[in-house]
Amino acid sequence: QRFSERYRDLREPERIVKADPRLSAVASRVALLDTATIYPVLLFLVAEATVSRAERDEILRDIESFLVRRWVCQVTTKNYNRLFASLLSEMRNASPLTPEVVRTRLAAGNGVDAWPSDAEFEAAWLTVPAYNRFKSPGCNMLLRAINGALLGPKQEQVQLGGDLSVEHGMPQKREAHWAPPEQLPADAEESAEDRRARLIHTLGNLTLLTQSLNTDVSNGAYATKRDKIAAQSLLMLNKHFQEVEAWDEGRIIERGRALFATALKLWPKAV
Repeated sequence: QRFSERYRDLREPERIVKADPRLSAVASRVALLDTATIYPVLLFLVAEATVSRAERDEILRDIESFLVRRWVCQVTTKNYNRLFASLLSEMRNASPLTPEVVRTRLAAGNGVDAWPSDAEFEAAWLTVPAYNRFKSPGCNMLLRAINGALLGPKQEQVQLGGDLSVEHGMPQKREAHWAPPEQLPADAEESAEDRRARLIHTLGNLTLLTQSLNTDVSNGAYATKRDKIAAQSLLMLNKHFQEVEAWDEGRIIERGRALFATALKLWPKAV
């Protein structure tokens, strides 16, 4: 019964969002990552382990970072059964169990078990066409997490509702209102058109809007889209657009780097 109640918390994280926001956030993201093999580790941590809440949250942060970084970097999950069974065994046998025990174990992996470095994480964050690879729910999860991390002590700590959709700053259907891309050097690895086609799906070009606002601004010109987002959106995630007069490939990369600076704080890696 003790385990079943905590398992329900992991599977229905919305029920504990006020009482245990850290566990609720991790459980929500793990569910989207579809990594069921981590549940025995999480169950042990929340139902059996003798650790303080602060220590538990620190361990949860490292586990989440390990999973999210590998997911963004598209590292295989084929060894997760073995990896997490081994981690669970080490946690059970640790005396005492500390965040350093888990962090050291996760950081010791290499090859298919590696915890991606900051450089690897950044390269994937800036270049992978996330909307194509992770689809709307995956991008929605990452962007919601970033928005939450952007809230400071002077902002209202408002929980986001479910009616948010992913919007492309530079739209997928853009011929009517957007100038052609600036041509790249002849020896570039990709053409200007291919670069634009890839960058429009990277995280630097993606944001969250209500479905009605998304429909309203969808394929419009940037100036119109920017004004409507500034007037209607309350998300910290969208403040960047208010400060930028034009939107092109360079601006997409610039915003991608700004979002990544927050991602590094959200999902740090042990040195």
